[in-house]
Amino acid sequence: MVQAFKHPLFTSSLSDLTEWSTLRKAKELREQGLRFLDLVRPSPRDWLWHRKVKKAFDKQTFKLAAAKRKIKALEGALRLTTHHKRKKVQVDPNSKFASIAAVRAS
Repeated sequence: MVQAFKHPLFTSSLSDLTEWSTLRKAKELREQGLRFLDLVRPSPRDWLWHRKVKKAFDKQTFKLAAAKRKIKALEGALRLTTHHKRKKVQVDPNSKFASIAAVRAS
């Protein structure tokens, strides 16, 4: 937990302790940004900054999701193109060559 800042811009509600955490999702960013704007007397510049950060975070989240989807598709395509070791054909010891039936059975 981080204790509230002592600054004239902050409102009196900062006497409470405010917990700040590392952001992992866009929803957490929005919640923490709004919590911060509740603690200060927000100016239009602060709201603009909040919108820009939210937009950049959403754009980055979209790029990450698209990259994950592309990686998953490429892994699937790779799995289809790799050669699997074929099972050895069991040849009858009394013949020189394997029969077509034996090849298809293996």
